[in-house]
Amino acid sequence: MGMKLKIRKHNDNPVIEVHGKVSSEDAIKISKKLEGFAKRKHTAVVIDLSAIDYIDSHWLGVFVYSWKLLKERDTDLVFAIPSGFIRDLFRNSNLDRTFTIVNSLDELAA
Repeated sequence: MGMKLKIRKHNDNPVIEVHGKVSSEDAIKISKKLEGFAKRKHTAVVIDLSAIDYIDSHWLGVFVYSWKLLKERDTDLVFAIPSGFIRDLFRNSNLDRTFTIVNSLDELAA
């Protein structure tokens, strides 16, 4: 199964749920979604990576670019990432100091 993006709302903010097996090429798909959300007014955009267990450096580059784009519009980029490889990748690259990361959507303020 290839990657699928599912969009839903949480506290009136968009949540992009990533499902399936991801590849470097899929980073473009999520980049386009994030650019679309940057054109609208939200307090935050959430990326839920809890259903996958791997991303690569292309994804990290997209996330940094999108974070800057959203910050210019006063929108936070939040990640839902449970413990595991992806969480360690964010920690080892020091992106956990830049991004807001929660274990699950339940941790987000109501």
